[in-house]
Amino acid sequence: MARHYKKYAKRNKHKRRLKNKAAMQQSKLKFMLSQARKQVVNLSHRKLTDDEYLVLSRGLKFIPSPSVKRAKQDLLHDFDELARKMRCRYLYHGNLDEIHPFRVKSGHTPPLTCNTLENYLFNTKHELSSMQIRKFRNNLSLSQRSGISSLLNDESLIIKKADKSNNVVILDKVNYLLEGDKNTFIKFVCLYYYVYVITYFKK
Repeated sequence: MARHYKKYAKRNKHKRRLKNKAAMQQSKLKFMLSQARKQVVNLSHRKLTDDEYLVLSRGLKFIPSPSVKRAKQDLLHDFDELARKMRCRYLYHGNLDEIHPFRVKSGHTPPLTCNTLENYLFNTKHELSSMQIRKFRNNLSLSQRSGISSLLNDESLIIKKADKSNNVVILDKVNYLLEGDKNTFIKFVCLYYYVYVITYFKK
């Protein structure tokens, strides 16, 4: 009987500990959300979610941890592009007198070149393929990453840093462009008036 009571008390203690931990996390999340709403100024028509507020409150210089799901494939793909450019530079160096700045990339795959360059490319690619990718601790939750994606895909918004504080301001692109046109028009009118006054007094 005593053993059963101790087991029951231990189980209840564990449940209370988990409940207190969840309550502390919930209160911490509410506090972070209240601080995030103070740091993010939403002047757009879009209603932001809690995750979007939390992401934007980290600042515009915040860097999410990279995804290592396709890191090695992307690395090898970039190296193949580098190898292609090195082969093109070796084969066609000095043949083109002037390269047009707006030329279209051909994507030409050149043939194999000298043994020295090919050995270097082969050994480097072998070392890259055998390299172990270190895993990073994820500094964002899945919902926050989806919030970043939704903000990036929304082309009707402009996200800027405030002029006189560290707050993040969200504006509608239409209103932002109209405000820029208005300021440009005011500057043009002031310049025109200044030139008119100078020419009038010179006469």
